[in-house]
Amino acid sequence: MDELIANELTVEDDIYRPPFFPEKEKTIFFDIETTGLSSRNAGVYLIGYAVYENEKWQLRQLFAERMSDELKILKAACDLLSSYDAVVTFNGDNFDIPFINKSLKDYGIEPPTIKRSVDLFKILRPFKDFLGLENAKQTTFEGLLGFDRSDDKNGGELIPVYKEYLKDHDERKKEDLLRHNMYDVRRMLSLPEILKISDVMENILYIDNVSAQADRLSIEYTSACRLAFKLSHSSKDIMLEAEEDRVHITVPVSDGKTRFYYNDPENYYYLPMEDRAIHKSLAGFVDSSHRQRATKANCYSNEPVSVIVNEKNLTRFIDSLAERFLIKVKAR
Repeated sequence: MDELIANELTVEDDIYRPPFFPEKEKTIFFDIETTGLSSRNAGVYLIGYAVYENEKWQLRQLFAERMSDELKILKAACDLLSSYDAVVTFNGDNFDIPFINKSLKDYGIEPPTIKRSVDLFKILRPFKDFLGLENAKQTTFEGLLGFDRSDDKNGGELIPVYKEYLKDHDERKKEDLLRHNMYDVRRMLSLPEILKISDVMENILYIDNVSAQADRLSIEYTSACRLAFKLSHSSKDIMLEAEEDRVHITVPVSDGKTRFYYNDPENYYYLPMEDRAIHKSLAGFVDSSHRQRATKANCYSNEPVSVIVNEKNLTRFIDSLAERFLIKVKAR
């Protein structure tokens, strides 16, 4: 496979790995470039991947100098994907993996058995609206982290570039092709950083300031974790701002009270007439016409701000807000 490697890059191990991520040594980050969007009439000309070796991430690219090399890089991809416990992609469940599998079958080769697929597109897509992003493209999430692609073409624009390269073997065209794919793989390594939002909000180092006014409660604190981007989220129920290890939360106050959310709505009933939730152990004492199963949105009680700002209650209150408003990523 070494003769197929067109480019290599070593990256220090400075990426955030969420708790549900597989072990680094057993993970491969993977991305392909193709001559079209459909595997029925297009081929694979470039495969980029990153694996953890010698305590660093090694990024490598397998390039088809001519389309007759496609089979070689597909076989190499098959071996790679079979060798790791987890394959991390961005939209790979919908594109990269099915494309590879179909291409291998066309050559009469059995596709690899992928033990576990971690598709960052599926994981990050729910964050789009929360983060106020225009779309859920990889480049959009990259922009949130401060990455710039102003010198890069997109995959579709590079299809004719590769076809031209097959004719003239212009090294500048090859550089454009490799650069785009290297950006995809290198920055895919950084995308899990976005998932650190929960860690930053929930790991309180110390409270800096608490301010209670007639219409809102404001809490500022320092987190034990640091965020690599500036977060700003606002809705009618909460305003959340975070930058590095500084977090600022503002929630509405009405009649001296604010909402305290419970994180297990399946154990509560909501009382619409009283605008509060009660535990199911008490629900039997309430007429069934006056109660309904609680949801995540209405599983709360209205607590006096004076009780919330008590030191022993403040951390529990922040945890309840994190549970209510942050997007929880489940293990995949």
